[in-house]
Amino acid sequence: KAYWRNNGLSTWTDLSTNSNDGTPTSVTESLILPEGQNNRDTQGFLMNRERVGLNLSGIGNYTEIPINYTFGTADFSYGFWFKIKDGAGMFLAGVNTLGQTTGVALTMDAGNGKIRSRPFGVTAVYTSAAYDDNEWHYAHHNIDRSANAILYIDGATAVLTQDISGVTSNVLSTLSWFVGAENGAGAYLDGTIDDFIVYSDLLETTEITRNYKAGKGRH
Repeated sequence: KAYWRNNGLSTWTDLSTNSNDGTPTSVTESLILPEGQNNRDTQGFLMNRERVGLNLSGIGNYTEIPINYTFGTADFSYGFWFKIKDGAGMFLAGVNTLGQTTGVALTMDAGNGKIRSRPFGVTAVYTSAAYDDNEWHYAHHNIDRSANAILYIDGATAVLTQDISGVTSNVLSTLSWFVGAENGAGAYLDGTIDDFIVYSDLLETTEITRNYKAGKGRH
């Protein structure tokens, strides 16, 4: 598992024991959010300063995170909080380029604020609802390699389900994860991302709901 909080400009420090630190590019800190109870964040880590959301302007800023872990063809999942106004063709978070056989990512579709998922190059699907409402939402993406990729929004509600049982491509340790830009080279996000976390397994719906409820009061 790896977990990042937005605690500074020069690095995104991995708060797990895996040392997969990320590097923000052209990022400024302007959104200040209060801490939770007992100075702990939504994952239970003690924090020693105010929480800072990763504000992205849509013009060349993003964060690159080297996972240094080979998922191969094993299950994994990832989640994050996001807040977007007037979404238009923007990359939220993921590994490799959307639509590539080794890529798993979420984007916001141009013009309608719906979220698009296209893991491992399968046919893209879109949420029925739009999420560019300038409100905080929690996304969790379960990647079950023997069955489906399932996207949950704001708790245990599955909003997208895609069959990926026939996909055999590997997710390698040499691939970086990106927040706010597609491979750091386009589709820049104009919005805010917080509490980005990657798991080397799938979460149960009860665990997804727990994460959502734990962060809701602070987003």
